[in-house]
Amino acid sequence: LVIQCHYFKEREHYGLDNRTSTTSDLAESALISAEKSNQYTRRSTLIVSGVPAEPNETSTQLEGKVAGILSESGTTVKTTDFTNCHRNAGANKVIKDAGGFERVIPPSITVVFAKSSLSDRVLRGYSNYDGVTRRRKKTKFYPSLSPYFNQLRREISTYLNDNSALHGKCKWVHYRSPSSGICVKTETLYLSGIFSMKDFLFKLK
Repeated sequence: LVIQCHYFKEREHYGLDNRTSTTSDLAESALISAEKSNQYTRRSTLIVSGVPAEPNETSTQLEGKVAGILSESGTTVKTTDFTNCHRNAGANKVIKDAGGFERVIPPSITVVFAKSSLSDRVLRGYSNYDGVTRRRKKTKFYPSLSPYFNQLRREISTYLNDNSALHGKCKWVHYRSPSSGICVKTETLYLSGIFSMKDFLFKLK
């Protein structure tokens, strides 16, 4: 009952009990359209997660290592395909989320491709899930998200973790593509085409 009340309060907060076209709706639509365009410009940028730094690691060694990892997608990737490749962190970082819970952020690398079509093929061909061990791989890569979509992904994850009794344990929340937006998988549901919290909560009903 408490969870359901929280759900309806969330819906009321995001205006889901009256989805008529208003000035607010039009403003939100314009914002989302702009954020979609912003995210689209980041197509050539990927984040490689879970690769710890080697002692005295050089940029050449880093690029070679990343090219090898990305080639596991089935698409051959060479270091000359990058316009930029740099580390964001070389070791695990522990942070506290808004609820005070500790979260481990693995070391990550930002990679920028010269051609976004190549980064698209790499993403389509790679899975962060190991079908043999039936576990998520330690090394993963994702599209680089704009601040808007990164925040949206976190808000959805937090909501699902807080309401796991209602929707099942959250398995993942990922940005998939300009057309699919944020996609969500829990033990009981799969949602796609999410571009705002209003979208997310509306699809939950």
